[in-house]
Amino acid sequence: MTITAQDTLAIFIGSGALGFPWYRVDRHPADNIDSDTWTLAFTEFAFGSSETEISQHVITHDDLLRAVQKIASGGAHQIEDVVQRECQALLSQGPGVAGFDADAADVVIQVAAFGKVLYG
Repeated sequence: MTITAQDTLAIFIGSGALGFPWYRVDRHPADNIDSDTWTLAFTEFAFGSSETEISQHVITHDDLLRAVQKIASGGAHQIEDVVQRECQALLSQGPGVAGFDADAADVVIQVAAFGKVLYG
């Protein structure tokens, strides 16, 4: 089963997760998607502060897929069961069954960008 760049764009980026205060999008994937990938560039801000810039991050479709696999296999710590189940369903049943809300998508984006969940 193939999960395309269009799928990850719709499921994760389209979820509304990038509206959380720890993200300031510098380069939106919808502006640079092709058939194989996209790039999200964002500046991380300290939670609760739109003034305190922490660092810049870049993630791609492939980074998100690696995060989904890590979460699905139990390799990411402190992940809610519902997020792990959604990742498992995405990998085993495909994008048509994915039910990621903004909170769950945010967890996957954080694991892709930071290696773990830092906020939320």
